[in-house]
Amino acid sequence: MRRIIQLSLGLMAAVLLGLVAAGCDETPTSVEDFDFQPDLRSPASASLVLIGDARTTFTITYQGLDGAPQITPSGDLVTSVVSEEGSPQRGGTQELEVTYDGQISGNSIVRETIAIAGQADGRQIADTVSVSVAPFVVSTDFQPRFAVVSDYDERTRSESGGASATVVESSSLNLTRSTGVNSLEISDPGTGGSVTFERRASAPSADRFSFIVRPDPSTDFNLTLTFTEETGGGTASYDYTIPVESGDEWVEYGIGFAQINPSFDPVDSRAGGSGALESVTLSADANVTYAVDDMMLSTAELDVIEIHDFEATTLEYSCVTLEGSSDVADESAGFTSRRVDGGGCFGYNYNGLKVNLPNNGVLSLRVKGSVDGDALFAFLETPNAAGGYNFDNGTEIALPAATEWTTVTIPLSAMGDEPSAIYSEGLNNVGFESRGSDPDFLIDDVQFQPTGN
Repeated sequence: MRRIIQLSLGLMAAVLLGLVAAGCDETPTSVEDFDFQPDLRSPASASLVLIGDARTTFTITYQGLDGAPQITPSGDLVTSVVSEEGSPQRGGTQELEVTYDGQISGNSIVRETIAIAGQADGRQIADTVSVSVAPFVVSTDFQPRFAVVSDYDERTRSESGGASATVVESSSLNLTRSTGVNSLEISDPGTGGSVTFERRASAPSADRFSFIVRPDPSTDFNLTLTFTEETGGGTASYDYTIPVESGDEWVEYGIGFAQINPSFDPVDSRAGGSGALESVTLSADANVTYAVDDMMLSTAELDVIEIHDFEATTLEYSCVTLEGSSDVADESAGFTSRRVDGGGCFGYNYNGLKVNLPNNGVLSLRVKGSVDGDALFAFLETPNAAGGYNFDNGTEIALPAATEWTTVTIPLSAMGDEPSAIYSEGLNNVGFESRGSDPDFLIDDVQFQPTGN
């Protein structure tokens, strides 16, 4: 079987262990004078995706053991020690590599385990890592590290066959790791019902489709995704089905373009492809109610194009002229930009747009047609100015003399003090002010992302 994409880790944060020591006497003089209390730590779970090289790694930490831990994988899992540091007694770590020697039937998920055990003074200390093996990404460890403020492109939704869909506030669904406060709840009778999301998107920098699902609480079902793209001669559609297990925890899925179909290439001709994505359709095979959110075109490291996250600005405001334009960058996801004509304010109010970014994260946008002397004043607003994000902490960025589309990045640290507030509290406003003698330029793809992406 050809294995095609990447590896994904679920709940893979390795716990770096501090040494717990009890003194042997009141005046210890060396490390030998301490008793190291036995301890063994490993991640709760991992996800092994049968794509590409089909391997993943994780780290275990330990101390107070008689010898190195014994690793015992189940089924067709294969483990090996990639690196080892320290000692079993005084504190050590091992990085383990996991591969899979078996075959997966269709799009099913295989559940395996890795038992980890160590001996300490005649007693055993043990831990278990649960491993999900699948031909696609399936993970409960995810956070939104990308959010679109505005790309000026239209997104529409339609239902058929008795299916219904309603945008709901995610707080009522116990969702805490998405880009905002909304998700889409779908009731599907499982007899030809479907929900279609129409959104033209070009994905030259992506290689997979990812989204998160809150399952039906009591019923397993198969979810079929139909991807329709433009081609030189019209359109082509491809189906991919994933099993969704019942539960109340949000799960992230990721499906490689090559898995969907070797011919699936959602890239517009302007970027060298055969045609852009037109739509994504979801249909279940059972009478279920589930929710979806953060539908993205992604890479292994980052979401890069939004299909839909069900957030929408509560107000696009301006005191300058904003006109639509079909002039976009070759690498842009969409097909529409905005012309900013004149000096003054414009921006986007939101009901809690969220993104979990590092301190060096950025607000990114594309500009074209600006001249020397043109500038943008940018500011962010959080509830009660949490994290120092308010108008007074905004920053002015000089725009380049840009006859072609140019990417401009504005550090989050230049507009506030603590980027974590953008995730914990959410954004109420992303605001700008165009400045210069007579500013007149195009703007597109206003979005949050980690620096360098």
